[in-house]
Amino acid sequence: MPRKANDNGIETKKAILASAKRLIARRGYENTSLSDIAKYASVTRGSVYWHFENKEELLIALLDSLEEDFPSCKYIKAACNPKEENPLLMLKNWVLYMVDDLDVEFLSSRFVAEFMKIVHGSVRNKELQERLKKRIENRNNFTILALKNAVDKGQLPQNLDIDAASQHLIMFFIGFLHQSRDNKVDKIKQDYAKYVDWEFNLLERITKDKDSSN
Repeated sequence: MPRKANDNGIETKKAILASAKRLIARRGYENTSLSDIAKYASVTRGSVYWHFENKEELLIALLDSLEEDFPSCKYIKAACNPKEENPLLMLKNWVLYMVDDLDVEFLSSRFVAEFMKIVHGSVRNKELQERLKKRIENRNNFTILALKNAVDKGQLPQNLDIDAASQHLIMFFIGFLHQSRDNKVDKIKQDYAKYVDWEFNLLERITKDKDSSN
């Protein structure tokens, strides 16, 4: 009996998260209430509060669950793991999987557009805005950890400028994000592996030596 109750609780939580994702994408964060989410998920408002303290915590939980669904996430996590023997390959696979259909669909979705609006201050909840900014910063730190791991494994130069290399990778990702939102992914896919090879060849040259650009 406890197992069945637990299973029901998991399904209820999934329904609430799915409802929140759809409504936030359609109406925007501020125009979506917990009552709306409960109604769309066919659960009581009390059920929503049982799983989430407030709408802000629901959004954070939703972002966590969405990250777990993407194939690319397992690669960046592996790249950060000190026990991983080939972190550079895992980091490269993470970048390569950005063109996975599931990733592209999400990155170009209205939900992500709404997420970015919150980050850029479109809501009155400044605490939420700062939490989401911090979240992005923490995710960006994954690239730093992965690069450090690759340096420790001897896959990248010991004098690699890790911060600069990390920013370079992030800019590569942001560029792809903008292209995906402009519906140019199919064109990019044709030569994407080549672009990634160029990016990783360049990473090896981003060192702290003054003459590294030569």
